[in-house]
Amino acid sequence: ISEWVIATLAHRGFFKMDYPSYSLQDSYKKYWGDINPYFGVWHPPYSSYHHLKSCFDVTYKSNSYGARDKERSKESKLPRVLVVGDSFVEGYGLQEPARFSDILEKQTGIEHLNFATSGHFGPTQYYLLYKHLAKEFSHDMVIVMILPFNDFFDDDPEFGKKVHFNRYRPYWVGEYPNYQLEYYRDQIEWEKFEAWQQFKKILKNFSYTYNAVERLFEVKRLRAAMTEIPHFSGYYDYTDSQWNRMKFSLEKIVDEAKGKKVVFVSIPVPQDYEDPKKHNSSIAGPLKSFADSQGVLYVDLLDESLKRKMDWKAMFLACDNHWSEAGNRAAAEIVLEE
Repeated sequence: ISEWVIATLAHRGFFKMDYPSYSLQDSYKKYWGDINPYFGVWHPPYSSYHHLKSCFDVTYKSNSYGARDKERSKESKLPRVLVVGDSFVEGYGLQEPARFSDILEKQTGIEHLNFATSGHFGPTQYYLLYKHLAKEFSHDMVIVMILPFNDFFDDDPEFGKKVHFNRYRPYWVGEYPNYQLEYYRDQIEWEKFEAWQQFKKILKNFSYTYNAVERLFEVKRLRAAMTEIPHFSGYYDYTDSQWNRMKFSLEKIVDEAKGKKVVFVSIPVPQDYEDPKKHNSSIAGPLKSFADSQGVLYVDLLDESLKRKMDWKAMFLACDNHWSEAGNRAAAEIVLEE
């Protein structure tokens, strides 16, 4: 009865949750997992996952080095761009041609290699992924996509211990600029197919009820760990210590790039658009000042989309706060112009 009721409510839009895919392959294979010794969550090579929600039905696939991208050679005599970021950049809920990086590649004729992943992936991990994987591929530019809504919390050790207590994740610990890199948990779970975890994966792929319960517990953990700020917006509601960690990771990326062109792009979510009174006190100010000091181009998609009077509500999926196809097109248009 619960399965029928929850499935009915989910399909009528009352619950924003994943749908079961009824796939044995998805039940026994991992697409996102804490498998990399340097930056944690990543995709196993040649893996796939069928992802269903009320507003999308998409299958993700990874290449030989685990990126959700076409196969790329490590060396190229032509100019290339690396794009790093989280689920927005990976293309959560979208087919690959609709993604920001694919649109830029098509419009410029220049390869844009996508090194992004879902799974609570923050700036500390952007830096470690760039250093230990992405920079092995010849390139001339790095675009770092910043999502203030969760990047500050993804890098916060105290938040991580409360919400990501069962994850293998890196954190900067200490005070700026004297941080030490520490990993929460003692060791990686490369491919841990314990009976209980396997059973949970089967439930996820064959049960609406399980997905609803999992989503409720996730929301409860997030609300308990986040600061008590009504209508939270990552563009405005962050602490000095959270900004310092982000700034440190961005500094490390610029240093690691060794003279290559670097671009920072900040991504707004619906909450960031909803209080225009705050627009003069956003993270865009510190990010712009920092970028200028580093000789880096900074593009604020919040400010630029408002200047162009874009329909920001159309930029997000109906059943999820990730970018829609329109959102990816808008971001690509702005970044290409800038």
